[in-house]
Amino acid sequence: MKKYIPIVPTESENNLCLEVLYSKGGHNWFNGDNERRGYYLHCTPTLIKTDRLSNGTEYSTSTVTLGKGYKLMLKEVGRRSQKSEEEANRLAEEKEEFIVKEVCKRYGLELAA
Repeated sequence: MKKYIPIVPTESENNLCLEVLYSKGGHNWFNGDNERRGYYLHCTPTLIKTDRLSNGTEYSTSTVTLGKGYKLMLKEVGRRSQKSEEEANRLAEEKEEFIVKEVCKRYGLELAA
């Protein structure tokens, strides 16, 4: 699952990116933690910009700031599987409101009307 939620634009963000990703776990070199293997819900403030080339082709870029965002363990698993991924996506829908509020509070962002 990956989706974008519009927020009130700032200089560096205009959307929240919600994404369910699988992690093999192990040592996290950024924070020194030992992370569990499983599915995580990531919520990251993102700047999506659309431009046009001289030949008229339109393209979009997505920019994030390293270290900004929040991740939440959805389901710890021994190995990756389709069934576990479907369960993680279902759990992500339940946790979506919580993680969006947490990121907005942490970085002073507001959802777009």
